[in-house]
Amino acid sequence: MEQIEIDRQEAEPIAERLKSLACVECVRGWLKTYEGENGPIADIIYCGTLGLITSELQERLLGEVKAVQQGDEG
Repeated sequence: MEQIEIDRQEAEPIAERLKSLACVECVRGWLKTYEGENGPIADIIYCGTLGLITSELQERLLGEVKAVQQGDEG
């Protein structure tokens, strides 16, 4: 139980940043400066699982991150 609370405290600032990503260009900028250990997709899923972001936001961000990553690879 204590580990979950520590993880939640660490995830809250990430969730606040995710909530501020209003467009694909915002997501692209976030990905360019991303310094997390788990990866952006894992962070989005984790924040969604903890209920720190809505499922709608989680779904949108996952789609945008994947689209940006595919575009950067191509």
